[in-house]
Amino acid sequence: MDNVALYGNLNIIGRCRISVFELGNLVREEVVSNRVVAAGRTWMLNRIAGLSGKTLYYFAIGDGGDGSVSDGDTELVSELMQGRVTRFSVTGNDMLVEYYLPSGDTDTLGKTLKEAGLFTNTSFNDLTQVLVARIGYTPVEKTANNAILYSWTITLAVG
Repeated sequence: MDNVALYGNLNIIGRCRISVFELGNLVREEVVSNRVVAAGRTWMLNRIAGLSGKTLYYFAIGDGGDGSVSDGDTELVSELMQGRVTRFSVTGNDMLVEYYLPSGDTDTLGKTLKEAGLFTNTSFNDLTQVLVARIGYTPVEKTANNAILYSWTITLAVG
């Protein structure tokens, strides 16, 4: 077995691109840094060690909070809905997680969206979800004519 030496710190860097489409046309785009919260980092280590059967699975959207994110967060301030992650891909040290919120979504229609989070699924013997990462962003008024694509990238980097 080969030994791997890390020189420096292992950093978890996250960012989310929020693309708002109005009748199919891109009308706004914002990139925000995210926080992989303490519970998310613990889940990652347990997953690597084979101690957790949970996987990254749900994307949640909410309308609460003031945009600040704390390391101790375990949920959104005011969750409106959860949906299954639309797409995953891994390239090098980057994991891309995407969620597409369609124009016809009734859970968020007429709401001011301003927070989102990545959650694990539940497992047979543990019915709790783990908040892995969370963002606050510039509010978006959800209408019947707009759709939102969340493109969340988590990077593992040695620095």
